[in-house]
Amino acid sequence: MNPADIFRAYVADRRRQDIEQFDRECFGHLLRYTARIPGAEGMVTFANLSPGCEVRQIVEQVDYFSSIRQDFEWKVYEFDRPDRLQALLAAELFVADESEVFMVLSLDRRSRKVASCQGAWEVRRVIDDAGVRDVVTVQERVWGRTFPWLYPQLAKTRQRRPTELSMYCAYDGGEPVGTGYTEFPPGSRFPELHGGAVLEGWRGRGMYSDLFNVRLEEAKQRGHDFLCVDAAPMSRPILERIGFDRICATVPM
Repeated sequence: MNPADIFRAYVADRRRQDIEQFDRECFGHLLRYTARIPGAEGMVTFANLSPGCEVRQIVEQVDYFSSIRQDFEWKVYEFDRPDRLQALLAAELFVADESEVFMVLSLDRRSRKVASCQGAWEVRRVIDDAGVRDVVTVQERVWGRTFPWLYPQLAKTRQRRPTELSMYCAYDGGEPVGTGYTEFPPGSRFPELHGGAVLEGWRGRGMYSDLFNVRLEEAKQRGHDFLCVDAAPMSRPILERIGFDRICATVPM
């Protein structure tokens, strides 16, 4: 698996994809999403800035989002251009969040499930808005913050494009304690894992593996070639053991 080739294929794929409740603008040198949900952040990504015009093109995005009074994240990938993009953004007062790693799993190589401890919990597919609220509850408890935009985005995607979002929640005694969901963009080779999270008291017992396995089997049944994910430091070792390959570093700023 050549990381640069995989990344180019991923970028070409994602430049065609919409995100629920966001306006997508595809420019030659970057991709921009403007949020329509109050409180949500916009996003700029997949930069290939023009030599000699880098600072101007960065400031254009700052001015745009300032004009509509919307915070935004610039998602920097290792393969972005220029190489010094992160430093240029820092000079414009962007602040780096926790670094992640973009990882890809070839489903041709992954024929078996990941071992789990078969705990007493139950993994259920989310089929209604109550389940979506449980997913958001777990996410907010894991990260210790609120995400006012997450419920409307997930709920509306489930309602309007149910085949493009598959959500699962793990319950122990009726309490939601773990989550994982997958985006299946139409026509994409790269379904993307999101929201893999388990409350602290249930970690290390196999729940993360159970949530991964059900999503792995679904992706294989749908005939996809790959699974991809932005891995935080805590989940990266688990994903490496599963068989995910490192493609590149990525830093949200």
